[in-house]
Amino acid sequence: MNPLISVIVPVYNNADHLKDCIKSLKTQTYDNIELIFVNDGSTDDSQKLIEQEGGIELISKDNGGAASARNRGIDEAKGEYLTFVDADDYVAKDYIETLYDLITKYDVKISFAGVQMTSSKDIPFEVGKEDRLIDNDTIMYRLCNQDKMKETIIPCKLYHKSLFENFRFPEGMTYEDLASTYKLFYKAGKAAETDNTIYAYFMSEGSVMRKHYDIKNFRSENRAWDERIEFYETLNSKKLYEHCLVSAQRNRIANYCKCRKYIGKADAENSKITEKFKVEYKIIKSSTELSGKDKILFRLFDISPEFCYKVLWPLYDK
Repeated sequence: MNPLISVIVPVYNNADHLKDCIKSLKTQTYDNIELIFVNDGSTDDSQKLIEQEGGIELISKDNGGAASARNRGIDEAKGEYLTFVDADDYVAKDYIETLYDLITKYDVKISFAGVQMTSSKDIPFEVGKEDRLIDNDTIMYRLCNQDKMKETIIPCKLYHKSLFENFRFPEGMTYEDLASTYKLFYKAGKAAETDNTIYAYFMSEGSVMRKHYDIKNFRSENRAWDERIEFYETLNSKKLYEHCLVSAQRNRIANYCKCRKYIGKADAENSKITEKFKVEYKIIKSSTELSGKDKILFRLFDISPEFCYKVLWPLYDK
């Protein structure tokens, strides 16, 4: 018999999209799953909608954020494997089967698949694509690429539950994906991936990526990068460490500009983000991980953050 797989869904005011999420999970081709929906203090009809459905374990708690809801789901999960689906997203019918087949085929503790960002409730999923085994250095490198959503987000992956021994998602912050998945990949040692697009990341107005950028987002994102840099420095790989620093530098610049635009100049400057940039810039000035565009951008920001904010950021942020 196939092992039990726990599907953990954090729910907060997702009433408009829950039915699509539930339908996609209830029609899975994999035959041994438990659905755990964690209502994180919703004030809309989310809990009522879940209660009307059969075959779902509903956990209700005070609002504490997505990480808190996922952690509660982990505590209650009985499955040998866990996957996380956001309540306003939906998945292909063979989502769990595909991820589990990768686990068994390559003998790994994490598998992951392609993600499609969409505002449609009915996208054609892509199947029949290639899959592969990925070693630890490769996945750790890819986690710091510019296009790293597939690797970074918590959903679209199947995890062996042992990876969560002595590990929980960081609560009280946003960008918990950025702050956590690299640790899980590293702990797993290797991973399996398919190019099949079987997870629909629905871009509703309530999605985290569409929320107004505020001081909590700013501090959380910077904290996540600070912690990631410290982690990568312990890996004893100059290439990985410098690649992480380059990625962090791009984000330092973006975060500074977003803070200036949406929060205020004082908060950006008091955060010491420009000071961190200058320290890290000295380390990677001559790194082979720097592209030509990076060299120009980093040099300009090192000379004048004000110029980057007033001249370059408006061109990027259209």
